[in-house]
Amino acid sequence: MKIRRVTSKNLLVACRRFLGKDPITNALPLGDLYSPLLKASDIYVAIENNRVIGVCSIYRAYSTPSIVLGNAELDIRQALVKKAVSEISDRFISLCSPVEVSLFERLISPRGSIICQWSTVQGNGS
Repeated sequence: MKIRRVTSKNLLVACRRFLGKDPITNALPLGDLYSPLLKASDIYVAIENNRVIGVCSIYRAYSTPSIVLGNAELDIRQALVKKAVSEISDRFISLCSPVEVSLFERLISPRGSIICQWSTVQGNGS
């Protein structure tokens, strides 16, 4: 598996196609792949055997960048998170589920040089 930044139109189209297979789950990263959000986003892709197997975006429109992940296997998301965090040298926000928080906690240094904040929306069960 290789992780790389999306710099070509063909790779961008392949990422859109991958995320479009599950547009509800992938709504946030999918949105970053279209104008006007694309201009303020860095997109990273996981590729294996010439196939897209995961997508991650860093939205940089605000002073605190946000990281979102497309639906993929855990090991793929871990690799994408590691790459994304390596591209950010300051505080960032990630909108992720409580299960995914551990992906970020493993990458945060003990001295707190990278601070991860996350938000979750939980229903009231009714």
